[in-house]
Amino acid sequence: MFDATKTNRAYCGIPTFLRADLCALGGEIPTDAMAVLGIPFDEASPFMPGARFAPRSLREHSLRFSPQSYYDMTSDRTYLTDAVTGRAIVDAGDVDVVPVNVAATHHNITEAVAVLLAADAIPVVLGGDHSISFPVVSAFQRPIHVIQIDAHLDFAPITDTLTYTNGQPFRHISNLPQVQSVTHIGARSLRIREAEYRDTLAAGNRIVGMDEIRETAIEDWLGHIPADASVYLSVDIDAFDMSLVPGCVSGEPDGLDYRQMRSLLKAIVARFDLVGFDLVEINPQLDVATGATSYLGAQVLVELMGYRLAKVRMSELAN
Repeated sequence: MFDATKTNRAYCGIPTFLRADLCALGGEIPTDAMAVLGIPFDEASPFMPGARFAPRSLREHSLRFSPQSYYDMTSDRTYLTDAVTGRAIVDAGDVDVVPVNVAATHHNITEAVAVLLAADAIPVVLGGDHSISFPVVSAFQRPIHVIQIDAHLDFAPITDTLTYTNGQPFRHISNLPQVQSVTHIGARSLRIREAEYRDTLAAGNRIVGMDEIRETAIEDWLGHIPADASVYLSVDIDAFDMSLVPGCVSGEPDGLDYRQMRSLLKAIVARFDLVGFDLVEINPQLDVATGATSYLGAQVLVELMGYRLAKVRMSELAN
């Protein structure tokens, strides 16, 4: 349990996320807690490894935030008050990755997330490359809508030689029976294949490109998903403009700035029931100067947690 009498500098102590209690998957996980789960896996990234070190880096950079609360002066509001001490946030450790055995690792991922869901916890997943989203979403049994914020569609065709790369997870996800829709937000890369684009649209999925983001309201991007629907959110750090994410292998120009991302996160949490989320594709080995990309990723996660907990607490007060 966090001890407020200690200084708890960022460079001291065991780096659980926000210094939350470490709750092993076999132990007691608080109901409705946001349970952080690391997936240090990057074997599905065909260009450059390194994202396997992101869960550790994200935890380390989360220690730069207060574990007691954070104040957002733009809204003059305090978030996450007593979330760590009250165990509204816990850290469930990492999934066991089996080297060069993707099927076994995916099985372990799905089993770990299923344990969290059985405890009525909210999985907060630290990737890893983007391939991990498929086994994570596979653990859900109830109907969900999936929102992907990403520079790419990750809807590449499946072949005999390439099946579970980080370019294919949303093709797999779109075929899961529990997934009602997939919404791609921020897609813009010149490396998106025509087959990906046409196939995801043919599957009934929605693409929101950067022109639409600049010219229309957030409500227009999300209006096809019913209000209060259960939503799983996947954030690829390359959704941001590449100037903001030096520690990302697949950065692309013409991306989101932080204000746009923050507005989008707030809208998703306000409109839907956020049942889980992941953050992927940070490569700390490229982020060597200041760790800016890991810090940015940690801030995305901290804000998402803050928005979700604030919504839960407002609902409890209303009842």
